[in-house]
Formats: sequence, structure tokens, C-alpha cells
Amino acid sequence: MTTAAGGRSVLTQVEGGVASVTLNRPEVINALNVAMVHTITDALLGWISDERVACVVLRGRGRGFCAGGDLQPGDVDSDVFLRAEYALDALIAEYPKPVIALMHGLVLGGGVGLSGHAAVRVVTDSTRLGMPETRIGICPDVGGSRLLGRAPGAVGTMKAMSSATMSASEAIAFGFADVLVADTDLDAIVDALRARTGDDPLAIIRESGLVRDPDPVAPPSWVEEAFSHGDAVQIVHRLEDGPPDAQEMAARIREMAPMAVAVAVPLVRRAATLTLRETLQLEYAVMSVLAARPDVAEGIRARLVDRDTPRWRPARIEDVDPAEVADVLDAQRPPLDFYTIPLPKETT
Repeated sequence: MTTAAGGRSVLTQVEGGVASVTLNRPEVINALNVAMVHTITDALLGWISDERVACVVLRGRGRGFCAGGDLQPGDVDSDVFLRAEYALDALIAEYPKPVIALMHGLVLGGGVGLSGHAAVRVVTDSTRLGMPETRIGICPDVGGSRLLGRAPGAVGTMKAMSSATMSASEAIAFGFADVLVADTDLDAIVDALRARTGDDPLAIIRESGLVRDPDPVAPPSWVEEAFSHGDAVQIVHRLEDGPPDAQEMAARIREMAPMAVAVAVPLVRRAATLTLRETLQLEYAVMSVLAARPDVAEGIRARLVDRDTPRWRPARIEDVDPAEVADVLDAQRPPLDFYTIPLPKETT
């Protein structure tokens, strides 16, 4: 039996025991807005008690899975969007049925929130995954700071500060994905799940013959030496005293919003020890403070509209007040409204 529903921006379908959510805004690489978040949430909540559904597949049409939030000047600090998005991210992580994320092309920001906490995370040759928030004056969120904090060594801090993307192989090595397949095999993955409804989805995918070995990933030694301790200023100075590749990384970080870079370092380190719900609550407070600063409007103008060099305030990492960084991390916001997932009915 097949059923289809949803508007233009999100398509949902149930077939062969597999429920599918397809992001359907390919013209903006499936950037999320609040209507899409509500549609996905409603579908997931409805499928919890739907006996036709054994697992859920998340995917996107077009050139990528999801390029993040649909940021527009004037609504980037939307409290409604943040609360709805973070609740959905937690729902995916805690969902009582396996959620399988198929991540091709760009997977950025909010796209990581949808996929990074799923039960099974599939990447492809075209996947470019990242948390690019410091480019526009904010910090990794949607639980991304926790994923970055739990990445091996200090690579998570490096990615957070620099907004650098990851290849498919890096995404697996750094804990953002589980298996690699060819872009052309994503439909075959769904067919395999339908053919073995009720079995462990990761086992089904691994036994499908479609999984490929990722490339070896070995970050250079200067990553650990530079990023493993100290604040943002100390990290950048160590990079500038390092080999040419490290100096290039320092120059890249200096292009990001200094306040966001300074906050990202302790945020990622703190989130590494938190639960996902605790991380989302922390990120919610941090985002609420940073989004009210002029850097965000300036970052969106420069990066997404005029495509020129942003004028950050303060202009340099060295000019960031450590006390202000501490205030951002210690900010308080009302508790998020996480969903209570009903327990299955007892059967005799």
C-alpha cells in the first residue's frame, strides 16, 4: 500500500513498511523553513503508532540533502523556528522506530540536525557536510556542537572555528555518518529496506553489497597540537607559528566572525559531555544571544546577499572580551518543548 501527502516543500510517503520524508525545495538545496519543520514533525508523530511503518527514511531532492536553515534578513532570530527545529532534532534522535538519513550533496547546519542524530546515517561520494555558522556570526547548533565535541582529537574544534566542510570519508571518521554508498545507489538502499521490513536497517544496508570503503582519514599533527587546548586567540597564534597548512587555516579562521569563533571553542568542548537535550538547550541560549548581535545581519548580508567581505564587530579575535564570551555561554533561555514519545501498548 502506498500513500502520499505533504505540500510542495516536503513530500511524505509510506510504502512497503518504509515511511519516507523527502525535502522538496531543490531550488534552495532544501533549506529549512518553519513550515517544513512542522510538516516533518507532524509526519513523524503520526507514524509512531502507524503499524504500516517499520522505519523512516529522510532524504532530499536535487543537488543536496539540506543546505541548512532558510536564513532571511529580519527573521534569523526567530524564536519560533529555533524551538521547533531543536524539538524536531531531538525527536529524530529519540524516535522509537529507526530513522535512516540519506545524505547526498550539501549537508549543512540544519541539515546536520536532521541527519546527524538519526539511527543510521548514509553518505555518498558527493556529500559535503559541515557546520558553517561562524561564517555568519553564530555557532554550531542543532546538536552539531555535541557531534563536533565528540569527534576524535581536536578536529571538531577546528571544524567549528573554521566552518570547514567534511568529505564523506571525513564525516564517517569524525562521527557524523556511518556508511558510504554511491549516489546512484540511494534508491537501491530504500528498495533493500522495503524488502526486509522489520530487520535492523544498518545490517540491511551493510549486507546489501552497496556499501563502499571510505578513504583513510588522518588529520595532520598540527591539528591536535594547535586546537586541543587554550582559547581561540591562543589557537590562532599557534597556527600562525606552524607550518604553511596551519597558517592557511589561521587565515581562514580570521575571516570568520571573531565573537562566534571565540564562543565556538568552549561551546564545543562543553557539549562533548552533555546529552543531546542538554546540548540543544545550551545552543538555544547561545544562539539567542548571538543572533541579536549585529554580526549576524552583517554576515548574512555579506555572505548570502552582497557576496563581499563582512565587517565584523569586533574586527579581530584578539579584541573579543573573554567576559563577554562567558556571558554568552552562561545565558539562560526558557526550557525547550521536547516531545514526549508514547510508550508502545503492552500486549499479552
